[in-house]
Amino acid sequence: MSRTLYLLRHGQTRYNAELRLQGRCNSELTPRGEAQALAMGARLAKLLTEPTDWTIYASPLGRARQTAERVCQQLGLDQERIIWDERLVELGMGEWEGCRVPELLAAHPELDLEEPDWYLRAPHGESFESIQRRARQWLEDEHIAEQAIVVSH
Repeated sequence: MSRTLYLLRHGQTRYNAELRLQGRCNSELTPRGEAQALAMGARLAKLLTEPTDWTIYASPLGRARQTAERVCQQLGLDQERIIWDERLVELGMGEWEGCRVPELLAAHPELDLEEPDWYLRAPHGESFESIQRRARQWLEDEHIAEQAIVVSH
């Protein structure tokens, strides 16, 4: 089966601006994040011939919800069309959720920000294999539409 996917990351949040790791906790979109979400929707509105032919999937976490709702607004679609899917949630960052990166680095000098995915080492955080498994389940789900807009993390 062939699919066309538009993958969107949520707009900037307060935690992003504060250099905090969010994981599954939530912070609202900043004014910049709101503008980013609206811009993504406006861009899609120019690209898609018929927005009603597309299905929108999103993580149920607040920042992805806000972004998906702004995208729908720009596409002229009812927000009730959004399918909230737990498999699209952010990875769990365990004990590091809500922590500021500079303080984490001070407390854990062994962390190397140059190392890809260093945050996967968070105590009691979600494993890479778990994230892979969730993504694979979603991608292999035969019920996912052939034309999908996905708002995640």
